[in-house]
Amino acid sequence: MKFKLNEKGFYELDVEVKTSVSYPQHGNSDCFELEENSQWFNARNLTLHWLLSKFDFSGSFVDVGGGNGYQLSFLQKTLFEFKGIDSGLCEPGYLGCLNASSRGVKNIYCTTSDYFPYSNFNAGGLGFFDVIEHIENDAEFLQSIAEKVEKGTRFYITVPALKFLFSSEDSFAGHFRRYNSQNTKELIDDSGLKLIYESYFFSYYVPFVWLLRVVPEKLGLYPKRDESFDREKSYHKQSAALKWMLNAMHGIELLLMRIGIKPFAGTSRIIILEKE
Repeated sequence: MKFKLNEKGFYELDVEVKTSVSYPQHGNSDCFELEENSQWFNARNLTLHWLLSKFDFSGSFVDVGGGNGYQLSFLQKTLFEFKGIDSGLCEPGYLGCLNASSRGVKNIYCTTSDYFPYSNFNAGGLGFFDVIEHIENDAEFLQSIAEKVEKGTRFYITVPALKFLFSSEDSFAGHFRRYNSQNTKELIDDSGLKLIYESYFFSYYVPFVWLLRVVPEKLGLYPKRDESFDREKSYHKQSAALKWMLNAMHGIELLLMRIGIKPFAGTSRIIILEKE
Protein backbone atom coordinates (compact mmCIF):
# COMPACT_ATOMS: atom_id res chain seq x y z
CA MET A 1 0.00 0.00 0.00
CA LYS A 2 1.16 3.50 -0.84
CA PHE A 3 0.32 6.99 0.36
CA LYS A 4 -0.91 9.78 -1.88
CA LEU A 5 -1.15 13.49 -1.11
CA ASN A 6 -4.77 14.66 -1.32
CA GLU A 7 -6.17 18.10 -2.11
CA LYS A 8 -6.61 18.81 1.61
CA GLY A 9 -2.86 18.78 2.17
CA PHE A 10 -2.31 15.42 3.89
CA TYR A 11 -1.42 11.87 2.91
CA GLU A 12 -3.92 9.02 2.60
CA LEU A 13 -3.51 5.36 1.73
CA ASP A 14 -4.40 4.45 -1.85
CA VAL A 15 -6.78 1.78 -0.52
CA GLU A 16 -9.37 1.98 2.22
CA VAL A 17 -8.61 0.14 5.47
CA LYS A 18 -10.85 -0.47 8.45
CA THR A 19 -9.92 1.11 11.77
CA SER A 20 -11.21 0.39 15.25
CA VAL A 21 -10.27 2.94 17.90
CA SER A 22 -11.67 3.32 21.42
CA TYR A 23 -12.29 7.03 20.99
CA PRO A 24 -15.54 9.02 20.88
CA GLN A 25 -16.95 9.65 17.41
CA HIS A 26 -16.85 13.42 17.89
CA GLY A 27 -13.67 13.42 19.99
CA ASN A 28 -11.52 15.40 17.54
CA SER A 29 -14.17 18.06 16.89
CA ASP A 30 -14.86 18.39 20.62
CA CYS A 31 -11.16 18.83 21.43
CA PHE A 32 -10.75 21.30 18.56
CA GLU A 33 -13.23 23.60 20.32
CA LEU A 34 -11.25 23.46 23.57
CA GLU A 35 -7.56 23.35 22.70
CA GLU A 36 -6.66 26.93 21.80
CA ASN A 37 -7.96 28.51 25.01
CA SER A 38 -7.45 25.61 27.41
CA GLN A 39 -4.94 26.01 30.23
CA TRP A 40 -4.59 22.20 30.38
CA PHE A 41 -3.67 21.76 26.69
CA ASN A 42 -1.29 24.73 26.70
CA ALA A 43 0.39 23.62 29.93
CA ARG A 44 0.84 20.11 28.54
CA ASN A 45 2.54 21.62 25.48
CA LEU A 46 5.05 23.40 27.73
CA THR A 47 5.77 20.13 29.53
CA LEU A 48 6.25 18.30 26.21
CA HIS A 49 8.59 21.02 24.99
CA TRP A 50 10.78 20.59 28.08
CA LEU A 51 10.58 16.81 27.86
CA LEU A 52 11.74 16.63 24.24
CA SER A 53 14.44 19.22 24.84
CA LYS A 54 15.93 17.41 27.82
CA PHE A 55 15.58 13.81 26.59
CA ASP A 56 16.51 14.15 22.93
CA PHE A 57 16.54 11.58 20.12
CA SER A 58 18.13 10.91 16.75
CA GLY A 59 16.25 11.14 13.48
CA SER A 60 12.76 12.48 12.92
CA PHE A 61 9.73 12.62 15.21
CA VAL A 62 6.25 11.15 14.75
CA ASP A 63 3.25 12.18 16.83
CA VAL A 64 1.22 8.94 16.87
CA GLY A 65 -2.52 9.45 17.35
CA GLY A 66 -1.90 13.19 17.43
CA GLY A 67 -5.53 14.23 16.95
CA ASN A 68 -5.95 17.77 15.65
CA GLY A 69 -2.21 18.38 15.62
CA TYR A 70 -2.34 20.93 18.43
CA GLN A 71 0.74 19.68 20.23
CA LEU A 72 2.70 18.92 17.04
CA SER A 73 1.93 22.36 15.60
CA PHE A 74 3.37 23.90 18.77
CA LEU A 75 6.42 21.63 18.78
CA GLN A 76 7.15 22.17 15.09
CA LYS A 77 7.07 25.95 15.50
CA THR A 78 8.91 26.24 18.82
CA LEU A 79 11.37 23.33 18.80
CA PHE A 80 11.72 21.07 15.77
CA GLU A 81 12.15 23.79 13.13
CA PHE A 82 14.91 25.44 15.17
CA LYS A 83 16.74 22.13 15.56
CA GLY A 84 16.24 21.06 11.96
CA ILE A 85 14.19 18.00 12.99
CA ASP A 86 11.69 16.55 10.53
CA SER A 87 8.38 15.61 12.13
CA GLY A 88 5.03 14.20 11.11
CA LEU A 89 1.56 13.37 12.36
CA CYS A 90 0.01 9.90 12.33
CA GLU A 91 -3.74 10.27 12.91
CA PRO A 92 -6.49 7.84 11.82
CA GLY A 93 -9.32 10.39 12.12
CA TYR A 94 -10.07 12.26 8.89
CA LEU A 95 -11.45 15.28 10.75
CA GLY A 96 -8.38 15.39 12.98
CA CYS A 97 -6.18 15.50 9.87
CA LEU A 98 -8.29 18.30 8.38
CA ASN A 99 -7.94 20.30 11.59
CA ALA A 100 -4.20 19.65 11.72
CA SER A 101 -3.86 20.80 8.11
CA SER A 102 -5.72 24.02 8.93
CA ARG A 103 -3.14 24.64 11.66
CA GLY A 104 -0.29 24.33 9.20
CA VAL A 105 1.04 21.03 10.55
CA LYS A 106 3.56 19.47 8.18
CA ASN A 107 3.68 15.82 7.04
CA ILE A 108 0.21 14.62 8.05
CA TYR A 109 -0.60 10.94 7.46
CA CYS A 110 -4.24 9.90 7.79
CA THR A 111 -3.67 6.34 8.96
CA THR A 112 -3.32 4.12 12.00
CA SER A 113 0.04 3.27 13.52
CA ASP A 114 -0.10 -0.12 11.73
CA TYR A 115 0.45 1.46 8.32
CA PHE A 116 2.62 4.48 9.07
CA PRO A 117 5.97 4.34 7.11
CA TYR A 118 8.30 4.58 10.13
CA SER A 119 11.42 3.37 8.33
CA ASN A 120 10.98 5.69 5.34
CA PHE A 121 10.42 8.56 7.76
CA ASN A 122 13.60 7.75 9.72
CA ALA A 123 11.63 7.93 12.97
CA GLY A 124 13.82 8.12 16.08
CA GLY A 125 11.29 9.71 18.42
CA LEU A 126 7.64 8.71 18.77
CA GLY A 127 5.03 10.65 20.71
CA PHE A 128 1.98 8.99 22.27
CA PHE A 129 0.33 11.91 24.02
CA ASP A 130 -2.74 10.58 25.83
CA VAL A 131 -3.09 7.73 23.37
CA ILE A 132 -2.30 4.34 24.92
CA GLU A 133 -5.04 4.56 27.57
CA HIS A 134 -7.38 4.08 24.58
CA ILE A 135 -5.65 0.77 23.70
CA GLU A 136 -6.91 -2.33 25.49
CA ASN A 137 -3.55 -4.12 25.29
CA ASP A 138 -1.15 -1.22 25.66
CA ALA A 139 2.07 -3.27 25.95
CA GLU A 140 1.27 -5.32 22.84
CA PHE A 141 0.55 -2.09 20.98
CA LEU A 142 3.96 -0.66 21.88
CA GLN A 143 5.65 -3.96 20.99
CA SER A 144 4.06 -3.93 17.54
CA ILE A 145 5.46 -0.47 16.85
CA ALA A 146 8.87 -1.34 18.34
CA GLU A 147 9.16 -4.07 15.68
CA LYS A 148 8.89 -1.41 12.97
CA VAL A 149 11.56 1.00 14.25
CA GLU A 150 15.31 0.95 14.81
CA LYS A 151 17.18 0.34 18.06
CA GLY A 152 17.52 3.51 20.09
CA THR A 153 14.11 4.83 19.08
CA ARG A 154 12.47 6.59 22.00
CA PHE A 155 8.79 6.43 22.97
CA TYR A 156 7.50 9.62 24.66
CA ILE A 157 4.26 8.80 26.42
CA THR A 158 1.75 10.77 28.47
CA VAL A 159 -1.27 9.10 30.07
CA PRO A 160 -4.00 9.95 32.60
CA ALA A 161 -2.86 8.95 36.07
CA LEU A 162 -4.07 7.69 39.47
CA LYS A 163 -6.59 4.86 39.52
CA PHE A 164 -8.67 6.46 42.26
CA LEU A 165 -9.49 9.32 39.85
CA PHE A 166 -11.11 6.97 37.31
CA SER A 167 -14.69 8.10 36.66
CA SER A 168 -17.45 7.96 34.06
CA GLU A 169 -15.65 10.74 32.21
CA ASP A 170 -12.82 8.29 31.53
CA SER A 171 -15.28 5.70 30.26
CA PHE A 172 -17.01 8.24 28.01
CA ALA A 173 -13.61 9.25 26.60
CA GLY A 174 -12.79 5.63 25.72
CA HIS A 175 -10.14 5.11 28.42
CA PHE A 176 -9.41 1.55 29.49
CA ARG A 177 -7.40 2.67 32.51
CA ARG A 178 -5.56 5.38 34.41
CA TYR A 179 -1.91 4.73 35.31
CA ASN A 180 -0.17 4.46 38.68
CA SER A 181 3.23 3.07 39.66
CA GLN A 182 2.09 -0.55 39.50
CA ASN A 183 0.53 -0.69 36.05
CA THR A 184 3.27 1.59 34.70
CA LYS A 185 5.83 -1.00 35.84
CA GLU A 186 3.75 -3.76 34.22
CA LEU A 187 3.62 -1.80 30.97
CA ILE A 188 7.40 -1.36 30.94
CA ASP A 189 8.09 -5.02 31.79
CA ASP A 190 5.58 -6.38 29.27
CA SER A 191 6.60 -4.08 26.43
CA GLY A 192 10.26 -5.13 26.67
CA LEU A 193 11.37 -1.49 26.32
CA LYS A 194 13.94 0.26 28.49
CA LEU A 195 12.80 2.94 30.93
CA ILE A 196 14.51 6.30 30.46
CA TYR A 197 12.32 8.55 32.62
CA GLU A 198 8.96 8.58 34.37
CA SER A 199 7.11 11.11 36.50
CA TYR A 200 3.69 12.41 37.42
CA PHE A 201 2.69 15.91 36.33
CA PHE A 202 -0.39 18.14 36.68
CA SER A 203 -0.15 17.69 40.45
CA TYR A 204 -2.29 20.77 41.04
CA TYR A 205 -5.21 19.27 39.09
CA VAL A 206 -5.65 16.30 41.46
CA PRO A 207 -8.06 18.02 43.91
CA PHE A 208 -10.08 19.52 41.03
CA VAL A 209 -10.58 16.18 39.26
CA TRP A 210 -11.39 14.40 42.53
CA LEU A 211 -13.95 17.01 43.61
CA LEU A 212 -15.60 17.56 40.23
CA ARG A 213 -15.66 13.98 38.91
CA VAL A 214 -15.09 11.39 41.61
CA VAL A 215 -16.93 12.80 44.61
CA PRO A 216 -20.29 13.30 42.83
CA GLU A 217 -20.22 9.67 41.66
CA LYS A 218 -19.43 8.47 45.18
CA LEU A 219 -22.61 10.31 46.18
CA GLY A 220 -24.58 8.48 43.49
CA LEU A 221 -24.69 11.41 41.05
CA TYR A 222 -23.66 9.68 37.84
CA PRO A 223 -23.41 11.89 34.73
CA LYS A 224 -25.14 11.18 31.44
CA ARG A 225 -23.03 10.38 28.42
CA ASP A 226 -24.70 13.02 26.21
CA GLU A 227 -23.77 15.71 28.74
CA SER A 228 -20.10 14.74 28.86
CA PHE A 229 -18.77 17.32 26.38
CA ASP A 230 -20.70 20.19 27.97
CA ARG A 231 -19.10 19.32 31.32
CA GLU A 232 -15.63 19.12 29.77
CA LYS A 233 -16.22 22.47 28.09
CA SER A 234 -17.15 24.04 31.42
CA TYR A 235 -14.02 22.56 33.07
CA HIS A 236 -11.77 24.12 30.40
CA LYS A 237 -13.63 27.45 30.33
CA GLN A 238 -11.84 29.09 33.24
CA SER A 239 -11.89 32.65 34.47
CA ALA A 240 -8.84 34.80 33.85
CA ALA A 241 -7.97 34.71 37.56
CA LEU A 242 -8.22 30.91 37.79
CA LYS A 243 -6.21 30.46 34.59
CA TRP A 244 -3.50 32.77 35.96
CA MET A 245 -3.37 30.76 39.19
CA LEU A 246 -3.16 27.42 37.35
CA ASN A 247 -0.45 28.74 35.03
CA ALA A 248 1.54 29.96 38.03
CA MET A 249 1.25 26.54 39.67
CA HIS A 250 2.29 24.85 36.45
CA GLY A 251 5.29 27.13 36.19
CA ILE A 252 6.39 26.09 39.68
CA GLU A 253 5.81 22.40 38.93
CA LEU A 254 7.80 22.58 35.69
CA LEU A 255 10.63 24.47 37.41
CA LEU A 256 10.86 21.73 40.05
CA MET A 257 10.88 19.05 37.35
CA ARG A 258 13.68 20.88 35.53
CA ILE A 259 15.88 20.68 38.63
CA GLY A 260 15.05 17.01 39.19
CA ILE A 261 12.21 17.17 41.73
CA LYS A 262 9.31 15.00 40.59
CA PRO A 263 5.72 15.55 41.77
CA PHE A 264 4.61 12.74 44.11
CA ALA A 265 1.22 12.61 42.34
CA GLY A 266 -0.58 14.13 39.36
CA THR A 267 -3.52 13.65 37.03
CA SER A 268 -1.09 12.76 34.23
CA ARG A 269 2.03 10.66 33.96
CA ILE A 270 5.10 10.85 31.72
CA ILE A 271 6.83 7.67 30.58
CA ILE A 272 9.87 7.66 28.26
CA LEU A 273 10.92 4.28 26.91
CA GLU A 274 13.61 3.19 24.46
CA LYS A 275 14.05 0.22 22.17
CA GLU A 276 17.33 -1.42 23.18
